[in-house]
Amino acid sequence: MKWIILCLAACTSSTHPPGRRDVTAAVPAHPILPTVGPIPSPHGGKITELAMTADGEAALSADVLGSVRLWPALDGSVEPHVVDLPAPKALAITRAPRGFLIAAIDGAGNLTVQVVDPRGSRVQRSSHAGDPAFEGMVAGAAGMFAWRADHTVVRFSDDGAISAQLAASPGERVRAVVCGGAHVVAVVEDPLGVLRVRRLQLGTGLAWGALVPLAEPLFGRNGVLSPDGKLFASTRPLAQGGMSSIDVFDLTTGARLLAHPVRGELAIGFATTTRLAAAIGRRTMWVDLEHPEHGSSAHGDELKNPFMQNAPLVAASGVAIAAAYNELRISRPTEDRYLGYRFTDAFRAAAGPRGEIVIPANERAIVLGRDLRELRDLDRTTLGTNPGDVLAPLVWLADDTWFVQDFDVEVKKTRGRLVDVRKGTSTVLYESSSPSVVRFEPSTGLLTRVAGTAYEIHKLERTAGRLVPVHEGEFPRQGLVEVIPVAPELAMGAQLAIVTNEGRNTEMLWCRQPDDLTHCTKAVTEGYPVAYARDGLVLVYDAYATRGTKAFRQGRQTSSMAADLIGSRWPSPDGTIYVLLTTHEVMLLELDGRARWRRALGGIHSALWASDGAIVLLSRHGLVRVDPRTGEPLAARCGWKFELSPTPHEPTANREPPCTQL
Repeated sequence: MKWIILCLAACTSSTHPPGRRDVTAAVPAHPILPTVGPIPSPHGGKITELAMTADGEAALSADVLGSVRLWPALDGSVEPHVVDLPAPKALAITRAPRGFLIAAIDGAGNLTVQVVDPRGSRVQRSSHAGDPAFEGMVAGAAGMFAWRADHTVVRFSDDGAISAQLAASPGERVRAVVCGGAHVVAVVEDPLGVLRVRRLQLGTGLAWGALVPLAEPLFGRNGVLSPDGKLFASTRPLAQGGMSSIDVFDLTTGARLLAHPVRGELAIGFATTTRLAAAIGRRTMWVDLEHPEHGSSAHGDELKNPFMQNAPLVAASGVAIAAAYNELRISRPTEDRYLGYRFTDAFRAAAGPRGEIVIPANERAIVLGRDLRELRDLDRTTLGTNPGDVLAPLVWLADDTWFVQDFDVEVKKTRGRLVDVRKGTSTVLYESSSPSVVRFEPSTGLLTRVAGTAYEIHKLERTAGRLVPVHEGEFPRQGLVEVIPVAPELAMGAQLAIVTNEGRNTEMLWCRQPDDLTHCTKAVTEGYPVAYARDGLVLVYDAYATRGTKAFRQGRQTSSMAADLIGSRWPSPDGTIYVLLTTHEVMLLELDGRARWRRALGGIHSALWASDGAIVLLSRHGLVRVDPRTGEPLAARCGWKFELSPTPHEPTANREPPCTQL
């Protein structure tokens, strides 16, 4: 297996005038992020609730974090969108003249009904207090229904208003309402505690229909109804440990047609009048009701993921969908497909020209524009990578010239190459027995490579498109070694900042000549280096005395920050300000610790200064561009390469995506 390291520097032109520049000057004045409308985003955790339209073409889902997504299509053509609904214990969705009618019941029994357009933007919203509490709801071709703790069935109109209410018959309690096509039944409990099925007459309002005389008692409150309203199925536990039975009843005669034993807990649904689907662990099982003697067929993924157990499932119009951790498993009798994102982790993102961001994705890279939409791919042919290689951050040098580094784990060799992505040429620069850290400064064309304590310094000849060796050597220290090329016009003439750490002490050098490291300005302090900037700024965290952070330039300490400012630091290119990331907050600070702005945003693991001056906040689930002047979001992207795949996508950590926090 090979690991590819490609670095893409957040670089600026070397033609700007001397002195410090305004790093925010290029940021667009108006946000790219839509001020109205939903944001595409994967789920941040395991899906726990599911609902689907009667035509089997759209779905609504909620995850363990309480976040809700609308899936406007299930064919991979439209990404799921964040929907503003309370954390639900139950969901429902049906089509409406203006798009969809969606609803959620929260933990207190309150019900929220919302009309959204075809892409999930809110059109109308109504809230119904849980007094008495709403216990469940369902939707189908006949509309949307709910039932309350006072055993009343409620019907909703297309705009989310209550259009009819029906109290339980004397002596009965409403335990569930079930839709199948244009038909609706209720599961009711009689005075003796026996569960029975009663039809609902719809018309212009609601009325009770006849009780169905079932030959065998029901054991579960919840069930599913076939699209023609003739069959009712429910599950019951068996005496054998860990076993259940799927029972199917004919509502015309009351006879039990099938008692199908299965292992484990499961959710069921009618995909057609003759096909019943069940979610068993990581598999979808199908029961052919026309030929029950043939038993059942099952297929599913082999991904060994404990989070995929006991998944919710819904079915309609020949298709069943089940939760597969944070994506959907779309099942038909002959196949399973997985609807989700191929990539969500922006950990290795790098800055490119014109404000672009590059996301390594296995052996290729995805280029995102300033709106964080996909512009193009850098494929294996372009980058010169091999199948199975995995990309880390890239270094963009100039025009079409890139520096590419790949590490072959099997032979333990690192190879560095200069790649022209337009011409498709690749020149091998070196091979090494250990991985390297590569940095580039566009104003001088200096590229540094550090492997352990050894270092190399090269200079890019832009016209020839080649790297020329300048200097190489090895430091005697066995601890951390960093060789950072810096901008002379910002760093008081220095071209390199060299930082070494061993034990409790950090030594810093600022050197004007890259081929002579003996005549440099020096500073030594107690602590550990945590961040660097193009102007020669070095931030050192003092973990021993003050527990604060100290800023150094050109051999002297210029400022210090309080010990209570704990988090990772990401200085601006000119070193005048820096982003501080804490567990639940993002701040932009002066070097003395004064805050320019702060924003509640959790799960951010790193920050990137784009070449147009914007700040890009990176998380495991996506990235957000913010205006450095205000902290307001300019664009957001959570997940890319959305697709319908024959195999499951890699599950991600249990963390709320940043898109849902904006």
